[in-house]
Amino acid sequence: MKKGKTLDEVTRNSREAVGLHLKGKDLAEMGMREPESVSATREVLSDRQLTTRLRELAKRIDGDVQAGKLHSMEEVFGEHSGRPRYLLLK
Repeated sequence: MKKGKTLDEVTRNSREAVGLHLKGKDLAEMGMREPESVSATREVLSDRQLTTRLRELAKRIDGDVQAGKLHSMEEVFGEHSGRPRYLLLK
């Protein structure tokens, strides 16, 4: 797999590598069962529109965190999990 300098490059390269590796292979014939997380990741990476929307959403959430627009898990549940996780719009 080729390295990438940006998230877009890494995503594109990962999609290509997974596709080439699994092309024409039947995991059941090899006595293997694909973990759900792998199949879900493959489905997401193969859907360019979904991948693009998820990246845009991640950028929006990052912006909301930086702008102080989200409540932390601690604020919502009164627990401290070690690092801030954001949940709800203020």
